[in-house]
Amino acid sequence: MRVWTTVGAVLLLSTSTVLAGPALTLVREGQPAATIVIAADPPKAVLFAACELQWFVQKMTGALLPIVQDDQPVAG
Repeated sequence: MRVWTTVGAVLLLSTSTVLAGPALTLVREGQPAATIVIAADPPKAVLFAACELQWFVQKMTGALLPIVQDDQPVAG
């Protein structure tokens, strides 16, 4: 039983890096390198989620990612 648990854990860990895909850079050297894009007329839950994401990224990195609507120009 332990052998199968160990084998399963190793397989899971080895495939997780394959499934992750390419790296995504949100912040570079303390400056925003991405933009949070939401719909032009978002539901309140989407706006709240975008603000939460912006807040958490700022707490982790110090950079404030801009939030724009999908009909506006996007930088990053």
